Amino acid sequence: MTEKREIRLNAFDMNCVGHIQHGLWRHPRDKSASYTDLDYWMGLARTYQVTNLYPTLTVMDNIRLGATLRKDTAQVDRDVESMLQRFPRLRERLHQRAGLLSGGEQQMLAIARGLMAKPKLLLLDEPSLGLAPQVIEELFAQLDRLREEKMTVMLVDQMAGLALALAD
Repeated sequence: MTEKREIRLNAFDMNCVGHIQHGLWRHPRDKSASYTDLDYWMGLARTYQVTNLYPTLTVMDNIRLGATLRKDTAQVDRDVESMLQRFPRLRERLHQRAGLLSGGEQQMLAIARGLMAKPKLLLLDEPSLGLAPQVIEELFAQLDRLREEKMTVMLVDQMAGLALALAD
């Protein structure tokens, strides 16, 4: 018998009332599948211009939320470690609340959470918006690494030169 895990969120988290159960956000009156569920089954992971992290949850909890629908639970811990190697700044802040991270760290966390779902396509909307030049460079280095690992990435960004440098 599998353990039922549930995380309840209040209105402060994501500006919504509802809860996440088995990785799906649900409004209390909604019994249908959410967009999160559909994205997962279609192999999509998205990050938005404004990161939609759970600010009161820790960095670790936010990362692990990306894997809640996966069936290969034994691999999840290894993938968490892989995300922490990919984004070393997150390791330093592992037990901090996500809402206390800088903008660049929040983008890294959002990408790490998306990658935890093992997507076929990673959609990124303006990941460099409002970030310091050094953080942008670090972030795009990781996106280049993803490209080298054959991850399909759809990137919309104001930094056209950097974005085109990543394009195949």
